Amino acid sequence: SLVIERLLKSFAALSYPTDRFEIIIVDDSTDDTYQKIQTMLSDLQNLKVIHRDNRAGWKGGALNIALGIMDKRASNVLVLDADNILLADTLERFVARFIQEQYSYKEKGVLVLALQGFPISKSNLESDDEWGINVKLGNWIARAIDFRLAKRNMIEFAAKDRLNLPVQITGSLFMIRADIIKSIKFSNDLCEDWDLTVDLYCSQPSSLLSLTIDMISSDNNTGRICNHPSNNISPEPVTISLRPRIIFDQELVSYCEVTTDLTAYFRQRMRVSEGHTRGLRRKIRHIAESKMLSPVDKAELLLNGLQYAKFIFVLGIGIINMILLLMFISDSYNNIQQLMNMFGISFLLQAANLTIALTPIIQATKICRPVRRYDIKDVLSLLVLYVITTPAFVIGSLRGFFLDKG
Repeated sequence: SLVIERLLKSFAALSYPTDRFEIIIVDDSTDDTYQKIQTMLSDLQNLKVIHRDNRAGWKGGALNIALGIMDKRASNVLVLDADNILLADTLERFVARFIQEQYSYKEKGVLVLALQGFPISKSNLESDDEWGINVKLGNWIARAIDFRLAKRNMIEFAAKDRLNLPVQITGSLFMIRADIIKSIKFSNDLCEDWDLTVDLYCSQPSSLLSLTIDMISSDNNTGRICNHPSNNISPEPVTISLRPRIIFDQELVSYCEVTTDLTAYFRQRMRVSEGHTRGLRRKIRHIAESKMLSPVDKAELLLNGLQYAKFIFVLGIGIINMILLLMFISDSYNNIQQLMNMFGISFLLQAANLTIALTPIIQATKICRPVRRYDIKDVLSLLVLYVITTPAFVIGSLRGFFLDKG
């Protein structure tokens, strides 16, 4: 209810021809969101609104309802969260880049299925609508989350894109081919974006990974692509398999709201880690058996799927350290030297983990300057946030490993 009017106003300001796209909102809230949407119908002639009385399938279930009422002529789908603000030329930029990438990569035997943008998190969206550095910020929680997401996009995602590694869809501000998403659909679990990522890279229906070519050639006069049979004999269609690819473009930005509430963020991290880990558990066989992925791609998806479960190990080392320390203090272990050796090994593991975590965080303060001027306070805030949310990652990951729904 607090963000929907802002989103609708950004829709109304879009410069893309209104007869060339439609807006579909699926609302399952219990407040006055639906009533606020109704007040904007006269300003958005291309708006379709669905209100459902349940939350079956979570966000994926809502998105599948939208797919069911989507115009059959649609070629691409842009997926957004409700707390986004779009720039006026967002659709032009996405469509142009998507078409460009599809043609460019097809010659390399790569099929571009989706284009991931860069939602920039802010705690005060009303204060500044530019991708600037002088932004009125919220509390340390909001600043830490903003820094984490900027680091993820401008370092991790940008690097994966350049190295041709699998890029993960993040659930908001991504464009995907309409025929592909209607074929795969969204999962009904907590992390429909991660499930979709794995499905795009690993699923192999003919509509997804094959392209039928009727020996096409370009008509120099019209620029059309047409059949060109030789000697009046219809050629046999040729089917080729193309390697799937998701492109990340950090220039395709929108603005989204970041929470300032630690409890809300803790619960959100617990949900994400649960859905992410369960998604890996369910699809790890598909990743391993995929014929479209290289061993490096498979390793990358595996490590990505374990990005929250790794905190089980981190917390476990910390617990072992505390036990060893208590044993030393209580003098309940006979061999003090052996106890100190074990404590030293455990301490070195934690020190190495901290160093590995700190190195990219410190580098990110420079690399992420286009978003905001990050400093040592942001580094420390992010470290504290990681420590506080580690139990959320552990609880969520354990639920993901052992529960089939949640």
